[in-house]
Amino acid sequence: MRLQGHRVVLVRMGNNVWLDAKVTLLKSVNTPSRAIGGANTVVTSVIPCSVVAVASPSRLGRTSSDA
Repeated sequence: MRLQGHRVVLVRMGNNVWLDAKVTLLKSVNTPSRAIGGANTVVTSVIPCSVVAVASPSRLGRTSSDA
């Protein structure tokens, strides 16, 4: 296993980012501050600030302004 090589990909996480169980971030996906990824979500693009992303592939859910 140690001779197989590794591929390193940059992922940037903002402040107060919450990722639930089994969240998958695809290559070079950046998450800004206050983003939330729900359980079993596959994040394929940037999650906007203060938005909950759910499903596979991710869909944008509620924002912090929704009540």
